Amino acid sequence: MYAVINDSGTQIKVEEGDIIRIDLKDKKAGDEIEFTSVDLLSNGDQLLTNKEELENVKVLGKVLNEIKADKIIVTHYKRKKHSTKTRQGHRQKYLEVKIESIVA
Repeated sequence: MYAVINDSGTQIKVEEGDIIRIDLKDKKAGDEIEFTSVDLLSNGDQLLTNKEELENVKVLGKVLNEIKADKIIVTHYKRKKHSTKTRQGHRQKYLEVKIESIVA
């Protein structure tokens, strides 16, 4: 059984036991998280895509920890000015979530 959830505008295919990265939320390690926005559910041969059929479907997960992605190096360059600026960077923060069950 797998489901496609929608979290912060991102669609993620999940199964029980998967570990996924989602955008940072106000949750701590060990907290339970519930995804109610399910776009698709596959249960063996049955495929549910209708909104009315997916109203009661939810995906339950547990927050493992907060992680940071690798640093992205940004380079600014101005032509004809001989000006470059580097070493500005950004590290995006994510939550690592383990999917525990899909409730249909």
